[in-house]
Amino acid sequence: MSIVVRPFRRDTSDDAGAKALEARASQHTHNVILSTLVKVHLQHLDSFDSKARKYEGSVVLLAIDTEVKGDGASDDGFVCGCICVGIKDVRLDGKIRKLGYLFDMRVHEDYQRRTIGSQLYKSAESATRDLGAEAIYLSVNSTNKKARSF
Repeated sequence: MSIVVRPFRRDTSDDAGAKALEARASQHTHNVILSTLVKVHLQHLDSFDSKARKYEGSVVLLAIDTEVKGDGASDDGFVCGCICVGIKDVRLDGKIRKLGYLFDMRVHEDYQRRTIGSQLYKSAESATRDLGAEAIYLSVNSTNKKARSF
């Protein structure tokens, strides 16, 4: 296993690979109705990074296993993880501050507990800092036990 973390490339095979990861690694699989709605919604997305592009700035990174090709692969390997952070101005302590909002982070189940999530987060933190963000914040669903323990 050789993992590379790099920026998402729009209009390439990255889109299909990232969407395949999103469909496989949905946090809503415990709820059949919600899972079905999420999958239907995914089929209608313009591009994997469409939500990120709505922010004034964003960071979308993929973790790629360069040794695996095939289903869920981009041109340079298997998409085994992703992280998406939108940059926005937020009022905090009475001041407007530029922060990163981490709204999506996934690691394929077969790749979990191998530091890929940490690699993605550290890379995203550095990239958002380069875009002027002071910090990153996020919210996690109470039912997402794996994310809450990360």
